[in-house]
Amino acid sequence: MSDDSNQSPSNSGSQVTPASNQNLIIGLVMGAAILLLVFLVFNNQNNSSNSSSDYDEVAELKERIANLKREGNQLPAQQNMGAGANNYGVDPLKLAEEISTEANTLAGLIGNFASEIQTKEALLQTARDTETLLNRRIQDLQRQNSDLLANSNEAAKLRNELESLKTLYDNAQRQIEELRKRPDVATLDELRRQNDELRARVADLSELDAENAQLRAEVRRLRNLLDRSTLFVESADALPALAQRLFRELERLEEFSPAALADQYKRIEMELNARPLRSINFETGSSQLTSEKVSIIKNDLRVTHPEAFLLVVGYASKTGEFELNRKLSSDRATSVASQVNADKKNTQSVRAVFLNETSRFSKEQETLNQICEIWEIRP
Repeated sequence: MSDDSNQSPSNSGSQVTPASNQNLIIGLVMGAAILLLVFLVFNNQNNSSNSSSDYDEVAELKERIANLKREGNQLPAQQNMGAGANNYGVDPLKLAEEISTEANTLAGLIGNFASEIQTKEALLQTARDTETLLNRRIQDLQRQNSDLLANSNEAAKLRNELESLKTLYDNAQRQIEELRKRPDVATLDELRRQNDELRARVADLSELDAENAQLRAEVRRLRNLLDRSTLFVESADALPALAQRLFRELERLEEFSPAALADQYKRIEMELNARPLRSINFETGSSQLTSEKVSIIKNDLRVTHPEAFLLVVGYASKTGEFELNRKLSSDRATSVASQVNADKKNTQSVRAVFLNETSRFSKEQETLNQICEIWEIRP
């Protein structure tokens, strides 16, 4: 009996009261909450650099602090219910110890986060300094690139100028070579002297050519006189039969127009096998053949039949006296026949005859009627 009474005061002196436990728990919870707020501030500042494992650990601590708050809120209810409330399994001292442990852990995490933030801020500052250096380097490189482009353009300009100078140099070299090939003054004087001599000889030859032309004309005139007796016939009756038929046909064509005359010539060619080879026109009052007309007659005779009979028919215009016109036309016909006789083939024959005054070739220009026709009569 006495033992029980002595033990009771001792237990009551050392026993923790519910009120003191409640105040301790509330203080620890408030401290943990404050530490959590500080942690959240650091967490927001370093939100972009936290790893996924940090977030998981913080979430776990939040959940544990919330559980501690709920357990702390249950203590007043247990105290109101008396000593039997401990039967719910909540030990205030153990709870306070856990809260203290979690608060220390949270404080350690906050310290770690603060250290990491400082480290990352230092790295960030280093990165910014590096970025600044890189920007400066980029600007330097851009300036160097601009300088290189300017130098490149200048180099291209210099190359073009160099090419132009090379071209000028080559042209100058060619001109120098040409000048070297040119004769000297003495050679030029000799060439001028030779040129003057050649010009003098050409002048002499020109005079001789004129004299030769006169001589050739005189030779033709004398040949005409010699050939007149053998080549020219005063009457068509002295011609061979085919030549006489051709002469009579030509006499009947006086009234035909130039266009109709061409059709009649085609008819004569078909009926008599005779064709007009060439018409030779003469200047007024002249019966001489020019060198050009002599060449024309030679070329025409090359395409004639080897045994053809060549008849030269002389015409005169109707201006002036008939006898003078007849004599002039006869001389013209004889001149043409003499040239034909000189150029014909040995197996061919030629005669000349005067037909009459005419205007059949042109009624407006009388000079066009001052002609001789060369006819080829084929066997």
